[in-house]
Amino acid sequence: MEIHRTARKHGIADEDIVHVVEHALAGYAPAMKRKKRATSGGVPVTNELIDQLAAEAQRGYDASKLRGRGRPPLGAGPSEVVPVRLDPQLRRALEERAADEHTTQSDLIRRALRTYLDVA
Repeated sequence: MEIHRTARKHGIADEDIVHVVEHALAGYAPAMKRKKRATSGGVPVTNELIDQLAAEAQRGYDASKLRGRGRPPLGAGPSEVVPVRLDPQLRRALEERAADEHTTQSDLIRRALRTYLDVA
């Protein structure tokens, strides 16, 4: 792919160039419905744009201005995944309630546990 060749020419790893492009184009219009060529946020990704972004990346960024990566925290500390088994009837009820409330199943489970355990 031409984008990756150009990024490698500048000594930038594929995942870094994707992050740089996403950061640089974060404020642009959403992607168009029909893409005829590679875009980021609706802006065509050309070799010239990649060269410009690569040069900017080589000059360095202020880390405090970059968007964070990963999931946002749910509380004061890191979250923990807790696997749980649900029978089919309970699982269907969970799916239906989450859909009715326009939320995720995880959020619904967290809210139910907070209410049941009387934890804020």
